[in-house]
Amino acid sequence: MDTALLGLRPLHSMGCILSVVAAPFGQLHRLKALLPATGYVCYVIVGSVVYVGHGNGDRNFGERLSRAMRDRSHIYVLYASDPRFDKPAAAYLEARFIDRLYEIGVPLANHNRPFGSGLAIDTGMEQLVRQAEILLGLAGFRPLETIGNGARRPPRLLGATRLAEGIEPIEPDQMPSRPANSNAYRLNLQGMHAEGFFIGKTFYVEPGAEYALELRRGMSRHNEIRRKGIEKFLEPLAGIEHRKRLRVGLKCLSLPIAATVLSGKHVGTKVWKVVQ
Repeated sequence: MDTALLGLRPLHSMGCILSVVAAPFGQLHRLKALLPATGYVCYVIVGSVVYVGHGNGDRNFGERLSRAMRDRSHIYVLYASDPRFDKPAAAYLEARFIDRLYEIGVPLANHNRPFGSGLAIDTGMEQLVRQAEILLGLAGFRPLETIGNGARRPPRLLGATRLAEGIEPIEPDQMPSRPANSNAYRLNLQGMHAEGFFIGKTFYVEPGAEYALELRRGMSRHNEIRRKGIEKFLEPLAGIEHRKRLRVGLKCLSLPIAATVLSGKHVGTKVWKVVQ
């Protein structure tokens, strides 16, 4: 440690896979030099407000914050050399930190909750959350220690929209209309019914799309999390046992994400056909 809370602060644990390095944001170049060349991280930027994020270790930290906000902040980065700390694990930490900070009224720069209001608590991952909180506290970030001490929820609600990175549910009455110059797409896969369209680079799946209940082998953990979040929006499909229907639309980062989440197996762009 350079000094108590004014310089670079790397901490390592013998009891868990995580490490943390913290520093004033102005020393970000020194901090990044200590991170592994590859792998995922979860980070907390603390200033007049708090921002929580995750991503690759080489990501552009604080890109969504103003320069003035960054210059007055400290940054805390959680990382691991263990490959088990992958993208879903980093995303889980991000989501739990946002929810827990929100519960105790910490002012957040985040505008939504990464898994919506229905994040399924994973008891195994919760051990990682507790370990991360201890490391953050030792590095100087201690608001999470107040949880359970009677703190009340602030009046401002965070949006509960994103189920996981790359996909959002859209209530039918909030679903945008297909632009006149945009093609309609139809899913051509195992007789499933689903239609959608692009607005810019974003693909929208129309409400009523069919969802395959069977999960094929080889599905990534991140896509499993996406599908898990969608389950609460399903309704029965008359006469069919192995599928259900989405009562909401989906805002998707890409065509493959939309098809993979709906079908339960990894597929590409070609399963979507332009409707003539």
